[in-house]
Order: sequence, then C-alpha cells, then structure tokens
Amino acid sequence: SYMCDGYVDAPEATARAFRAGWFYPGDLGQWTVRGALQIVGRADQVINLGGTKVDPLEVEDVLLCVPNVIEAAVFLDPIEQSPPRTMAFLRVAPGCDLADTVKTAVTLCEKQLGGTKAPGYVFVVPEIPMTNDGVPRREDCARMAKSLPRQ
Repeated sequence: SYMCDGYVDAPEATARAFRAGWFYPGDLGQWTVRGALQIVGRADQVINLGGTKVDPLEVEDVLLCVPNVIEAAVFLDPIEQSPPRTMAFLRVAPGCDLADTVKTAVTLCEKQLGGTKAPGYVFVVPEIPMTNDGVPRREDCARMAKSLPRQ
C-alpha cells in the first residue's frame, strides 16, 4: 500500500516500468563470486545490432583502458546504416596523437570484444554530454553526432 503505482505525468514510462503491482526498473545485474548482486547497467541501454546485443558500458570500459582516453560514450549511430553500428565519442588528453589514439581504441575493442561490438565510427570531441553522476547522455550524444561532418 505504500508503493507508488506510476510516474507523474509519464504514461509511457509508467507502462514500461509498472505491471501487475510490480515495479520493473530495468536494472541489469549479475551475481559476484562472493554471492553479492552487482548492478551492471540498464536494459534500456543495451544496443541491438541485428541480433547482437551490445552493452555500451562494456565497450566504454575497454575504451577507457586506452592511454590518453579520458572519457568515452558509446551509442547507436543515429544515421541509419545497414547493418546498424555503434559510435563512440572520445575525450582525449591534450596534445596526444589523435589518429593513433583512435586506432588503438578500435583495435583494442576488436581484440577484446569482437568486431561487431567495436565502435563502427569514432569521433574525438572536446566534451561529452554527461549526467551529474558521470553517465553519458547517449541521446544527446546521438543528436550531436547527426550534426558532425563524416569522412
């Protein structure tokens, strides 16, 4: 009786998250070897590339291992492709070799995650839209990507 039954003025979000008296937040979790539940992401962030599921957090973790990469955001390319692909925004250290950093990032993703999960296109940007918690705002990234020139 103390549980709310929906979001205020958001019928679509309510329909997605509240069903039959239960709240489904969309969190993805896994059990650790010590038996603790670890929240690892959200179901609504998973990108479907023609049947291959890509967790952007997994790709971002690999990208952040690349020397000179300060921040990374992975999202679905907003321009329709066949097959669809992901994109990445990288914020890199000043003065680094941009071409080498991007090449290293893509190669590392291909090696650790496979070619399908590696970003199909990478932009180096001066700033990545983030929430106050430091999570990339993927929809804002996709909007930005639409306006950027491609080679």
